[in-house]
Amino acid sequence: VRASAIEGMWGRRDAAAVEVFERHLRSEHTREALNAVLGLHWAGEMRARLQLMDWTESADEQRRRAAWWAIGHTEDPRLWAFAQERRGGALTG
Repeated sequence: VRASAIEGMWGRRDAAAVEVFERHLRSEHTREALNAVLGLHWAGEMRARLQLMDWTESADEQRRRAAWWAIGHTEDPRLWAFAQERRGGALTG
């Protein structure tokens, strides 16, 4: 339920939304944390890109896979360049 509520806030950039995203970024539940990092990304917070990059190295396989999915989902050229460099090969939308 929390993950869906966070997803419903995507696109918001106000301080209250950013605070909610930041709080849930530390969730042990991958989908909740993933939706929070995507919310931060779409709120223009650079640390979201850095968090996704860090999660690609996570010992938690679910979080690692989620980070790679999210990188593709953002369609952010900077993240795609990172992914292409790390994974090799071309990425398409």
